[in-house]
Amino acid sequence: MAPGGLFSLRPEYGYFAIYGRIILHKAFCQQCQGFAFVLTSQMACCGVRASDTAEGFRMECDSHRQRWKPGVRFGKKQLERQDHRCFYCRVPLIGYAFRDGRAIKLKLHWDHRVPFLYLQSNPHENFVAACHICNMIKGSKLFNTIKRRRVIISAPEEKPKGICKVCGKPFVQSRPWRKYCSSTCRWIAFKESRSGIAS
Repeated sequence: MAPGGLFSLRPEYGYFAIYGRIILHKAFCQQCQGFAFVLTSQMACCGVRASDTAEGFRMECDSHRQRWKPGVRFGKKQLERQDHRCFYCRVPLIGYAFRDGRAIKLKLHWDHRVPFLYLQSNPHENFVAACHICNMIKGSKLFNTIKRRRVIISAPEEKPKGICKVCGKPFVQSRPWRKYCSSTCRWIAFKESRSGIAS
């Protein structure tokens, strides 16, 4: 068993030890009977040959830093670099996404590409602008490539089939004759038509 309650089926493989922004491979040394760093396929303690494979992660030091958002100047530059689109699904951040037949107004979230859980710091190069949907789906998951990340996170986008005649909000039409996004807008349109007839 690794320190801190981390179980490993093969202790000789060890785990990745995380020290703030630094990640190092540690494994159990049979000769020294303790955990040590693995450097270029050798145990750092006594030079015995070790496996380059590791299983799992473990925080080795506590960080007292807290999450924070990037500054306004950096945020503007990052949004321009991303063309004001979500880093994952590429949908414009000022607009709507369509999920399960519903139009959802997107909110801007600043996401840590490498999750804060692992990095425990807030470097600017780790921030991307994402819609709140993709950010919630991603959570603290890690991915090998940006392409793989986008495939997993972004769901196929449904195209809007109608624009509400009252409020201008896009909506998915369940019936081809629908002109309003909700019963409230339908009622407003009805009242306006009735007042037009009365006058």
